[in-house]
Amino acid sequence: MSKRPRKQRRTPAAQPEPQITTAAPPTAGRRERFNRTDVLIVLGAILVSFLVYANAVSGQFVYDDTKQIVGNQLIQDGRFFGKALVSDVWAFKGDAGQAWSNYWRPTFVVWLIVNNALLGVGSAAGWHITNLLLHALVIFLAYGMLRQLRLSRAIAGVIVFIFAVHPVHVESVAWISGSPDLLMSAALLGALWLVLSALVRPDRRKMAGAAVLFVVALLAKEVAIVFPAVIFVAAAGAAAGGASNWQARTVRGIRVALPFIVIAVVYFVVRSLVLGQVAKTDATTEPLSAVILSAPSLLAFYLRQSLFPLSIGPSYPLRAVHADVLTLANFWAPLLVVIVAAVLIAWAARQGPVQQIGAALFILPLLPTLNINAFAAEQLVHDRYLYLPLLGFLMIVVPSIVSLVQWLIHRDAPWTRLAGYGVAVVCCLLLGAQTVRYNTAWLDEVSLWAWAVKIDPTSQFNWAQYGNALTAADRPAEARAALDKSLVSLDASSTPNALINRAQIAIDEGRFDDAEADLNTVLAGQPENIQAYEQLAVAYQAAGRLNDAANILVAGRERVPYNYCSFTNNLAVIFYLGGAKDRALQELESIRSQAVDQPDPGCRAGVFHLGQLYLEQGRTLDGRAALEEYLALTRTMADDETQQFRASAQGLLSQ
Repeated sequence: MSKRPRKQRRTPAAQPEPQITTAAPPTAGRRERFNRTDVLIVLGAILVSFLVYANAVSGQFVYDDTKQIVGNQLIQDGRFFGKALVSDVWAFKGDAGQAWSNYWRPTFVVWLIVNNALLGVGSAAGWHITNLLLHALVIFLAYGMLRQLRLSRAIAGVIVFIFAVHPVHVESVAWISGSPDLLMSAALLGALWLVLSALVRPDRRKMAGAAVLFVVALLAKEVAIVFPAVIFVAAAGAAAGGASNWQARTVRGIRVALPFIVIAVVYFVVRSLVLGQVAKTDATTEPLSAVILSAPSLLAFYLRQSLFPLSIGPSYPLRAVHADVLTLANFWAPLLVVIVAAVLIAWAARQGPVQQIGAALFILPLLPTLNINAFAAEQLVHDRYLYLPLLGFLMIVVPSIVSLVQWLIHRDAPWTRLAGYGVAVVCCLLLGAQTVRYNTAWLDEVSLWAWAVKIDPTSQFNWAQYGNALTAADRPAEARAALDKSLVSLDASSTPNALINRAQIAIDEGRFDDAEADLNTVLAGQPENIQAYEQLAVAYQAAGRLNDAANILVAGRERVPYNYCSFTNNLAVIFYLGGAKDRALQELESIRSQAVDQPDPGCRAGVFHLGQLYLEQGRTLDGRAALEEYLALTRTMADDETQQFRASAQGLLSQ
């Protein structure tokens, strides 16, 4: 009788170390084409973004919008388009012989020109809609880039849904002048998508397209200059022909990033030539120690806003940190937060290319914001600086949390997916509700700065802006109280404007001595402040001191020659009121030819006044010619004073 073969005892196979991965390397295979599910996810995220920003569409032009759009002849008059493209974005203020700012942004300028041509400035609604469309484009490109990294549809969808509704985006989306962040992000994400695709299957056309988009991004916002480092991280993190050693990866990263580095260098040189300077720093320069000691609080702020945007506004009570005042709140606690975050980000970056690229997108664009000397003392942080970095933050956090949960429970059960979707939905609802709420701050000037002083009541700048808004809204008592709060000291950057607006209220109330005192204080500190000269002339005129008004305007045009034409127009008005009509005529005739090349409304008003004076003297043909010239010169101008003069000119011509 044969024995039955003895059953072999099976020994369990050795359990491999759990691997936390959420995506294959970019070179692991071709990305799947978009299918119906992808389209539905993207459309869903875009639809949700439209819903949470719907109440922003009714907003007005606010803050910089009124200057950079409504009052900017360089984007409204085709004769000045060339000048607009080769100047900084504040060049419409006049030729001061140097750049007004660090911001040379031709992509942004072209965007403004196109929007103005299509929409005009009669209503801000269309401008808000185009910002929403840009945000939608960024959402689509973000999702496409994530899928190119072979991130699952579920995780990529969660990321773009949160990105779509996050309230730190309000400053970039609901504020029309926040569009540089949208333009830059769209161009960079498109470029990154093309580069990642070319890493899978080399394609020179895709790399050329990425280079073009990189140029577009650079010309939209300066921080795009960090993009070559993002490309290096993406290329170095991809497996190169099976090579896994760091030397091979480094060489590959440098080789792929090199064309973008060259473009960045060329851009930097051209930008310096256009602006005539490398960088313009704020009037107050903090020591290097303050820059270093302030970095933890700035980084902790951006981490907090990414995770828990409970307090949100146009500015925050965060100031420079100095060595003699190191506290738990301003240094030690933020430093601990940053150290813990750095450890977690470093751990997450080891898990795969998604987290690595996410870390680069989160950290690198924020590095320039740590230079506190580039900002006003009360404006060290802004939510808009998180527009693209937030995507990188979500690329780190969301896949890492999903993978960690899967590793902890050792399986991908259906209930875990449902729970994950539930958490994501709750997050989107909470974040979206905060976005809808914060949109209301950007509806008009008074609402914006009322919100600002509530978030940061210690800011002289905020109180000054609130006072300015209340002045424009014809609420003088409240305006004066706000301006007084902004002037508790005379060392803030907001002081000149606050003094000028307080002087304007004083003039309206007949307190000419108070107005004169405030305006002379401005001129003592800023002898080239155009508004101070003009308001002081108004104060003297209202007080019946016409000779003093004329003298201050003469002093102004000698001190600020680039505003010569506008000062001369006002001087002619003073001469006319004083009965010296021949002298007024002489002054106006001397600047008539300048009005053709000067986009300043005050300068062009001289042609209108000249036409009036000709008609008064019986020179009908000359008067009508001047008025017709004025209407031609101001056909694109939308400011209130010009519209009033145009109506008067048309009335005179119809007689």
